Amino acid sequence: MKGIYFLLFTLFTTSIYGQVKKMPNIIIIISDDHALSTIGAYGAKYGATPNIDRLAKEGAVFKNAFVNNSICAPSRATLLTGKYSHMNGLKDNMDEFDASQDVFPRRMQQAGFQTAWVGKWHLKTYPQGFDFWNIVPGQGQYYNPSFINMRGDTSKLNGYCTDVTTDIALDWLNKRDQEKPFCIVIGQKAPHRTWMPDTQDLGKYDKTKFPLPKNFYDKYENRIAAGKQDMNIVNTMKLGYDLKIKSDTSDKVNSATAFTARMSAAQRKA
Repeated sequence: MKGIYFLLFTLFTTSIYGQVKKMPNIIIIISDDHALSTIGAYGAKYGATPNIDRLAKEGAVFKNAFVNNSICAPSRATLLTGKYSHMNGLKDNMDEFDASQDVFPRRMQQAGFQTAWVGKWHLKTYPQGFDFWNIVPGQGQYYNPSFINMRGDTSKLNGYCTDVTTDIALDWLNKRDQEKPFCIVIGQKAPHRTWMPDTQDLGKYDKTKFPLPKNFYDKYENRIAAGKQDMNIVNTMKLGYDLKIKSDTSDKVNSATAFTARMSAAQRKA
């Protein structure tokens, strides 16, 4: 998708599955477009992120962090390569990532780690440097998503994308070589636009009043770049695609009906 997106990377090191020769196991969870204002560990009061909040409470919270590219695909490329975007070749979402270049999972393999990437990849090429990968095509779908396996086969899996991604990751963790350390990247699609919740969470915040941000009516005075950016409510948010209050039946791609079309009868009933 076009536009500049905020991408929150959360890095956790865990020893749940044991350690070999004091080498840590590493889990990188990518929570896509997850605004700080919705995360309890960063001050949100809505109780929407209890598991993230627990990890923050028992671990560490970055209070002053920076990225060299916050756009969706390029941020993944910088994570994989440790390079600035003009060096790794992926400056925006239109570029194609060269996965054959030096990427950190390949070095992890050389150090004896098992490596895996599950979920959203969004780099237009297949992963390299991983012992296992199973990725969603492009942005992926929220309901009954398709996944591409290492043979290049695409399958439609039943369930909500977050649950399906997590189940695939857990299955790999349970079947891996328990004698070796691992590094896995779990690329969640949620809560990326279009913000489609699991059916069990529909209506969860119907009675919650969300105050407008202090800068909601910002006129971007003396900030030319901020004023020209595309991702704002006035210029970018759509009634159907984003807010689900208009059918937008004439738009077969960017419409609410296009995204709910993958839902099963049971999901629609919920």
